[in-house]
Amino acid sequence: AGDSLRWLDWRLTARHPRKFFTKEFEQEEIADIGLILDARQKTNLQIGEESLVEHGISATASLAEMFLHQGHRVSMLVFGKNILNVYPDYGKIQLNRIMRALSGVSISPDGSLDSLEFIPIRLFPNRALIIIISPLALNDITLFPRLRAYGYQVLLISPDPLDFAATTFDSSPETRLALRAAALERRLCLRNITRLQIPVINWQVNKQALYPLVREALSRSHSQWQ
Repeated sequence: AGDSLRWLDWRLTARHPRKFFTKEFEQEEIADIGLILDARQKTNLQIGEESLVEHGISATASLAEMFLHQGHRVSMLVFGKNILNVYPDYGKIQLNRIMRALSGVSISPDGSLDSLEFIPIRLFPNRALIIIISPLALNDITLFPRLRAYGYQVLLISPDPLDFAATTFDSSPETRLALRAAALERRLCLRNITRLQIPVINWQVNKQALYPLVREALSRSHSQWQ
């Protein structure tokens, strides 16, 4: 009752006497998505021809393509040798801008601006979903309360450096003890971030496909962010 006759499904209604069927259209909410890629030397690991930053670049490119294909407005910031910024926009042209920017990413040397705390987060639209791709250093955690204080929704994708480098470690007692300490330190860091109601994906880059992890994290957090 109350639906316009324009939305009647006449063929389906004709097959079911005394019943009426209307067509329903669902429009997905268009969101602002900000991607932050950590390209600092201090958080990068290089093993042979693979590096954590290269995995981060691939992840950022895939996420940009996915969100733009869904019709969202996407922006990007790369915190590396230089700060690369791609302002918010839609569509294939924006995807080309992001891909060109990612192709020019180079690893930054350690310097005075070596913490994610110094990221100019106000470049992103208000109430955007900020997705950070970073293995994280211990002094990076100060960024996350800032993001929440400004009203941003946040998702952290953290490539796991310990899992990435696991094949390079020896089996000595000293190494095992050091790895246990490093793993505990990382778990505590990630737990402190989750306490800010920020979903965290501890991404094992050589074992886990990223898309299902992102889809699950966003699905779990959707009601919370509403």
